[in-house]
Amino acid sequence: MKNINIQATPITPEIIFDFNNQTITLKGKSLPEYGGTFYDEVEDKINFFLLQIENELTIVFNLMYMNTSSNKRILELFKKCKNSKPELKVIWKHLYDDDFMKEEGETYEKILNMKFVYQSYHD
Repeated sequence: MKNINIQATPITPEIIFDFNNQTITLKGKSLPEYGGTFYDEVEDKINFFLLQIENELTIVFNLMYMNTSSNKRILELFKKCKNSKPELKVIWKHLYDDDFMKEEGETYEKILNMKFVYQSYHD
């Protein structure tokens, strides 16, 4: 099946649904003032994606910034993925000196009751 790619905009992240690798990748920034419209479309694509893949799912999270409304919607999507695919693996990427984004990952870990793989990088 052909991958689905939602292109990044100045206020929304790129999101790649990779069917062969059973991976969802989020990259860039997420700042829509009202995340509803954008994340409603993402949720529709996630629902379709989850029906097409086997048990394992990897989410690669590589956002440099997300606002409060995005944070809430992204966490909801993570919960949906975890409930649908118990073999969920999360790779949380962050700039080596970005304590805020790393702490967001740690918060998600606690809420989802699972371990993430953290990867720091230099810009």
